[in-house]
Amino acid sequence: MKKLRAGASAALITASLLALGSSPAQAAAQASPIGLCGSSYHVIDSHVVSGYGATVYLLYNGTRNCVVTLKTSNLSKKTVTMALVQTPGNPSHEDSGYYYEYAGPVYSEPSAGQCIRWGGGQTYKWESDWEHCG
Repeated sequence: MKKLRAGASAALITASLLALGSSPAQAAAQASPIGLCGSSYHVIDSHVVSGYGATVYLLYNGTRNCVVTLKTSNLSKKTVTMALVQTPGNPSHEDSGYYYEYAGPVYSEPSAGQCIRWGGGQTYKWESDWEHCG
């Protein structure tokens, strides 16, 4: 009986999130960038895109970087939201589209010992210089 109640509760939560226009993955990601990039990642930097309602997070797991952009405004409206990461000599990995809550995750090529460029935003794209070298 307990398993049935737990299953029904999970189904009700999922249905509620979908009715609100969010997927369970989006709701988890909004709570934590780690929930989106993966449990082996930790936040090493972030940038608030002032005036544009977004925070860009840079995460690292010892091998690769991950970038996600979480919207802090216009959550009920799809707006252009983006996330990007790049290592020297490689093309930029980007996610850009009309999203309710976030863009990403995007993962770098193996980046231990290398500089990276990262960025993102909502409507306006902020991008770092080459940094976090070594």
